Amino acid sequence: MLDREKLEALFAELDVELERIDASAEVYVAGGARMAFGLGDGRVTSDVDAAFRKTQGPVGQALAAVAERNGLAPDWINSAMAGSAPTSADTGESTLYEGRRLRIVGASPKRLLAMKVMALRDKDHNDIRALMKITGVRSVEQIETLVKEEYAYDQPGAGALAQLRLPEFAKWLQLEDQTGAASTRVETILQTRTDNARTEQEEIGEPPPNPATPPSPAQGASAERDRQIAERDPRQR
Repeated sequence: MLDREKLEALFAELDVELERIDASAEVYVAGGARMAFGLGDGRVTSDVDAAFRKTQGPVGQALAAVAERNGLAPDWINSAMAGSAPTSADTGESTLYEGRRLRIVGASPKRLLAMKVMALRDKDHNDIRALMKITGVRSVEQIETLVKEEYAYDQPGAGALAQLRLPEFAKWLQLEDQTGAASTRVETILQTRTDNARTEQEEIGEPPPNPATPPSPAQGASAERDRQIAERDPRQR
């Protein structure tokens, strides 16, 4: 699996290989590879979902050479997402890597969120949660507006797919909210019980124990004297 560190190393190696064969490329990256660059904590991926924008020379040859040296599939950078990605310009894109012959551009969080919602696979759920937090897009209405902004509905199939996915997303989000609310209630109950127990101990003059606080030197010495007395006098045991 490829994390951010490994991806950066592979991009640097590809850059060197492109220069060696006098080729160049600009690649737009989405999917798990984009999540690995600061959008998903510890996110890893098996490949790089991408769209090749500008290429010059035998880029495929360079990709194959890097794949062979690192034990990767020949299509470790692939354009499988091309048919499902929005065709409009991504105004929030950012540069993830730039070398002498290779530039890697990452999808914006909002663009990526729209793409994840339109896919809505089980493996997308964690990414959707992370992206909703990053973008501040939380409600079904906000998601619908975002999808319309990112996908031009005159794009073939986009409108029909949105009509299918948005109700599915609404059901998923409702379940997420219910689960989150239940978890919050449990945490509140547990915290209330802990606070009540501390209050009761304080009222009867017994401060709640704090295992994180080590005994003072005086307390330690007193405990040692008690132990020695008990050892000398069986009645104290």
